[in-house]
Amino acid sequence: MHLEIYDECSFTDDQLVAQATIQIPDCVITGGETSDDWHPLSGKQGDGKEGMINLIMNYTPMSGDMSVPAMPGQMPVMVAPQPYIGLMPTIGVPVYSAPAVPTPQAQPPARPPPVTPEDVAQLKEMFPAMDDEIIRSVLEQRGGDKGAATTSLLELTET
Repeated sequence: MHLEIYDECSFTDDQLVAQATIQIPDCVITGGETSDDWHPLSGKQGDGKEGMINLIMNYTPMSGDMSVPAMPGQMPVMVAPQPYIGLMPTIGVPVYSAPAVPTPQAQPPARPPPVTPEDVAQLKEMFPAMDDEIIRSVLEQRGGDKGAATTSLLELTET
């Protein structure tokens, strides 16, 4: 398996940060075991010098003929992993959707806390040339998450 990690840029081409070629262990494919290993990343600094990535791999063969949906309206889908910020655990990525099960009426998502003047002032210290309303707008768009807002403001200042 060849793995590439990119720095996502909003206004320019994404940049390759690191890469690795990783052999999927035979025990995962043939033995149904789970592999939890750290793998070195290579890039501009040299082979194995860009850090490490922890990959947890597991293979479960699908039973039956997957070329035809098992139920009307059920089509195979690929689910893309979601990016995580911070130290959140990773989970496996399902390849096919589960049978449709009626779900109860979902509650509307909770509104994020309102952006306070203190939040704006805290980011204003890092971005003194940035207009307060732009900082407030980015904070609101990011649901009050100061880390995500900081990343967005940094991307704005790079252009």
